[in-house]
Amino acid sequence: MRDSTLPKKSKASGVRTGKARNGALQVVIYLRVSTKAQISRSGLKQQEKDCRSWLDSHLRDTPYEIVGVFADGVSGKLDQRDDKALIEGLVRAGKVDLAIAQKLDRYGRTARITSDWVRAMVDKGTRVVTSDGRIDSDDALEFQVAMPTLAHLAELEHELIFSRTWSGREWKLQAGGWAGGPPPYGFELLNKGRSGSTIVLCEEEVRTLGMAAHCLIDLELNYSKTCAHLNDNNRVTRSGRPWTVANLIKRLGSEPVLDLCVTYRKEGGKTAVGEDGQRKYGDAVKIPMPEVCDAARRAQLRSAMEGLSLESRRENSLYPLSTRIKGNCGEVYTGGGGRGRETRLYRCKGNVRGCDDVYLNADEVESEVWEQLAESLGEERSQEWLPGRRLSPGAPGLEEKAELFSLFDVQVEAENHRFQKKSGARCPVTQWHVAAMRDVPADVAEEEWADVRSVLEAIYPPASFTKTKIDLRLALNGMLHRLRTGITWTEIPAKFGPAQRIRERQLSWWQRGAWPLLVAWLNERRAGTPVYVRPTIPLLRVTVRGAETVGPPSGSRPC
Repeated sequence: MRDSTLPKKSKASGVRTGKARNGALQVVIYLRVSTKAQISRSGLKQQEKDCRSWLDSHLRDTPYEIVGVFADGVSGKLDQRDDKALIEGLVRAGKVDLAIAQKLDRYGRTARITSDWVRAMVDKGTRVVTSDGRIDSDDALEFQVAMPTLAHLAELEHELIFSRTWSGREWKLQAGGWAGGPPPYGFELLNKGRSGSTIVLCEEEVRTLGMAAHCLIDLELNYSKTCAHLNDNNRVTRSGRPWTVANLIKRLGSEPVLDLCVTYRKEGGKTAVGEDGQRKYGDAVKIPMPEVCDAARRAQLRSAMEGLSLESRRENSLYPLSTRIKGNCGEVYTGGGGRGRETRLYRCKGNVRGCDDVYLNADEVESEVWEQLAESLGEERSQEWLPGRRLSPGAPGLEEKAELFSLFDVQVEAENHRFQKKSGARCPVTQWHVAAMRDVPADVAEEEWADVRSVLEAIYPPASFTKTKIDLRLALNGMLHRLRTGITWTEIPAKFGPAQRIRERQLSWWQRGAWPLLVAWLNERRAGTPVYVRPTIPLLRVTVRGAETVGPPSGSRPC
């Protein structure tokens, strides 16, 4: 439900209005879009504007009170909707005289749902109207004739939209094109968002896959050491996070890398099937993919990964820090991937009694603890504790970590047991700064803006600068501030301008290719600062036998 933004009472025009309480007609406005993601866009605002215009026009001489503005972000084919149910409750309680929506299809996208709901409201004495003027239950004859026809038309329109979308996707599949969603690791979309977009190799990600294959095939490293090698060389994942064993296996062993195709609507998985057990939307389609490496190298990679599969299963059952991590509730963390999980996790034993300490990613926690241990020991203390022994290059395997954590009686405590990872889609601009290792430029001063604008004018017409409602220099500084500090868009200080407009402008600059040019030009003038990388685990305090507590590093940003 959305709160009304206008005064609760206003005067309006003279059609019959039914009963009113205390001289004011009780009105509810119903808005609907198909997904929750669309709620923040302009569709709901336009629906509400149209409904309010109808009220002001048709109820000019009658005082009315808007009880509430209700909005759902779900498919109109679903009968159960949260805000629509709230309206039903108010109607049953006799607190609604008039319900209004922009069009009949906002109430529902099937004839049955729409007709049943509208008639139920009318039977309880509530007048139902649409702002497009097609439905008004007070006009009995027209209502009885038009309702069934318009309800069926709403359903037919929905089926046509779905059919066109599905047909377009099917045509693209049959032509060997990409049907939607992010491309697999190692690939990217050329001309994304335009007609004729195609899948091509992503050179940066292909180089990362090539380095990983070199480690496994030529250097004969295991998965753990290969991940460490990639991370040490700043070869991060697409999301900007360090490589883990599970992630590496999934990317290297993927269908597009080894078999040069992607199967759309494959057996099992989430492919929709009908009551007869057959696929609803057609047979499986294999989409051909560009070659990441030649056939001989693919065969070598497949062989190396098969040889390591047993080691991987054995290593995935090892948890070197099991019982060494202290939970907030007094219990300790133990290792366990959890049902259906590929990722190794540590979880607090107190969880079974309702403790809400968060799960910890095992690869990331073990890597952080190992770095703190190695830093604490140093070369001199390593030889004191491990005379005549050299640690293997890079990060050790899980067995060696377990031995060393035991030898030094490592104990770990998380600084924040309520740590939560940031949810939602990752910012492509932030990901690019991390993957390309590009610093965030310094703020742009007013006297520098003319030069900055000249860079953008190579891509954007003059109207982009003269017809905008925001100060583009301040907006740019707001974008840079967010990248440096890691704040969310809603946390951007008001001095930079409206957060949503700044976000949309940065996305435009990114999609048109202006952002990398702008960053390169600005960083040539003055040194920038590293982009903020949001932590994926809480800060850890590590205690080592015979040493003071080590970590977390001073100056680290609290979670």
